[in-house]
Amino acid sequence: MSSSRVAFVAGATGYTGQAVVRRLVADGVRVVAHVRPDSPRLGEWCERFIALGAEVNAAMWTGPEMGDAIRELGVTEVYGLTGTTMKRARSLARSGGDAADASHEAVDYGLTRHLVDASVAAGTRPWLVYLSSLGASPSARGSYLRARGRAEVAIQEADLPWSILRASFITGPDRGESRPAERVGAVLGNGLLAVAAAFGGKRLRERYRSIDADGLAAILVALPGDEARQGQVLTLDALRG
Repeated sequence: MSSSRVAFVAGATGYTGQAVVRRLVADGVRVVAHVRPDSPRLGEWCERFIALGAEVNAAMWTGPEMGDAIRELGVTEVYGLTGTTMKRARSLARSGGDAADASHEAVDYGLTRHLVDASVAAGTRPWLVYLSSLGASPSARGSYLRARGRAEVAIQEADLPWSILRASFITGPDRGESRPAERVGAVLGNGLLAVAAAFGGKRLRERYRSIDADGLAAILVALPGDEARQGQVLTLDALRG
């Protein structure tokens, strides 16, 4: 793979983000893992990503710093992998913080909006890859899917090459954050989809069955530069090998 690729991974500390960093490094891509500057684990993340062979950037989300970094680093592709859960918001509220700071509106939409603005401000038109979710829509009833839908619109309206991937359950035994309900849902869903596939619903199965981080990362890192996927909102049934 061409060494001219420079990837900026926003959300690098998450389950999928870490897998994307690993995959890009293995593919010989220069990788810049973004870690928020106020992270209490900033030093730990720096050590972990550097050990993997990646660089670390801790630019502020707001203001010109992130756009400047994307331009000065020569970034050719940007990955938007940020996200939160209501569990995190409740935990922040219990600890005396503002739950709104960890809401879907603030993180799933807000940080993605900042990333889009920074990519545009860089003036170099990097390819933006965004991990969204099945059912995302600005008019969705749930706050998560509504925020994801708004993020998709922000990307589609930007003067950038982009690809959006809508995934279903992202899970695996190595996921650091415990999400038992999601894991049970994935197992049950996969079982029902296997039955559907047996009766001719193979495409339905491929679209909705769960995927682990490594499998998802392999799909995401193949999108930049693929002109057939530029400006497309994609689902896993069209991309799984």
